[in-house]
Amino acid sequence: MKKRITLPIQIGSLLLIGLIMAIGTYLFLARHNERIIRDRLGKLALDVSTLVKERISNYEYGLRGARGLIIGASNERLSRGMSSAFPVGSMRSARPNSKPRSKRILRQGLKT
Repeated sequence: MKKRITLPIQIGSLLLIGLIMAIGTYLFLARHNERIIRDRLGKLALDVSTLVKERISNYEYGLRGARGLIIGASNERLSRGMSSAFPVGSMRSARPNSKPRSKRILRQGLKT
């Protein structure tokens, strides 16, 4: 009769060990997958924010270029809010009293 009693105990202990291992594996994989998802989403968010910043920057450069084109064509300032911002490549004539200074700067090799 001892063999009949030990067989259910052996089967029960084997099932208990399997259950403990399954729960441990589940917990390990759940944490591991959560970490992977968090890292990938963080990287993806960083990539998306970088792309958005680049596109906004390009849009701003485009607006500045369009503003410079309009200013160059009309020879007027459009807004007082950006009165100190001149587009790259635009030319303005020098004031009459600053012409000797500009000639002097050019002769000295652009040293101020």
